[in-house]
Amino acid sequence: MFVWTPDMVRFLKDASEHTAYYEVLAQKIAAHLDLRSHVCDAGCGLGYLSLALAKRFSFVSAVDVSPLALSVLQGNANAQHVNNLEIVEGDVFCKAPKTHYDAMIFCFFGRTDEALRIAKLQCHGKAVIIKKNWETHRFDLGGAPIGSHTFSSAVNELTEWGIPYKSETFALEFGQPFATLEDAQLFFQVYAKSGEAQNVSPEEAQKHLVRTADKAYPYYLPSLKKMGMLVVDTGDIPDDIHKKMLGEQE
Repeated sequence: MFVWTPDMVRFLKDASEHTAYYEVLAQKIAAHLDLRSHVCDAGCGLGYLSLALAKRFSFVSAVDVSPLALSVLQGNANAQHVNNLEIVEGDVFCKAPKTHYDAMIFCFFGRTDEALRIAKLQCHGKAVIIKKNWETHRFDLGGAPIGSHTFSSAVNELTEWGIPYKSETFALEFGQPFATLEDAQLFFQVYAKSGEAQNVSPEEAQKHLVRTADKAYPYYLPSLKKMGMLVVDTGDIPDDIHKKMLGEQE
């Protein structure tokens, strides 16, 4: 299970508030759903997508296990006077709604089979599954492969399980601003997956940055985030989906 640290929270807050990434992503999601929907943002993290979705849909439930992450969302929701957002702390597997959601969003959320099983139980509409569409960790200087949880693997899984879907691929700028070179060095260390990145110096980190005119954040790490979006009607998910995933026979 992913565990937030204070440094991760700080870096993602800076990145989220520096670009229009979540607003554009929410708009792309909204193009596939009824705007009158009650939408669940499953594993919402800091909740920046949840807030962007709340501007477009009738009601949003933001669910996550991390009280640290949800405290950021609560603070932002209070500051923005958002009144159509429900914040739910807990494992989305165990936090079924009183009535089924109209749609569920699984943005970089674990395995495809997990998303499908949750959506089948908790949603009477559509599941939107967003996956990484790149092959190596974006911020690891050693180019460590990400392995599973990619868009291509999700497409193969849905095809294998006989579940129809709509798909869309796109890329959005979602880089990282830094106040100091020391912060850039720490960032690469925090997200290191290989020994090379763990030992990065401020000078090495600077090679990957561009200077900006922003006095608060004079350094920026550009990053075009490629992703694939899959839209599934939960009615098309078989009742015995867990058996199909395990290759079991009736």
